[in-house]
Amino acid sequence: MKAATGPVPVKKIIRVRDKNQITLPAVAIAGLPIHPGDFIELTRTADGLLEIRPICLVPLANTPEAEASIREAEHDMEQGNYTTFSSAREYADELKRRRKKRKEKVAHVAVHAG
Repeated sequence: MKAATGPVPVKKIIRVRDKNQITLPAVAIAGLPIHPGDFIELTRTADGLLEIRPICLVPLANTPEAEASIREAEHDMEQGNYTTFSSAREYADELKRRRKKRKEKVAHVAVHAG
């Protein structure tokens, strides 16, 4: 009899800690491209399940995703959809302003959704 190849289904019970933190059991991610410091995408499905997928935030060179990102950036530049900064401090301040604005928007949506 030939041994099965490919991913083996795994079911583990894990505890949710403070700040909704969890640890992914090694057996659950064995063979997956997930390593310390990597990013994963968490999706709650319509039927209430959580799906976890490894993701790459920066498209790899010479991939369709990278080419699409380059085309989008070139289009934005042609349209003038970019901002220049005179210093790193000015750029950092702008990032802080955008983060604050995004948090306010999320808080506003949460209040109206509840």
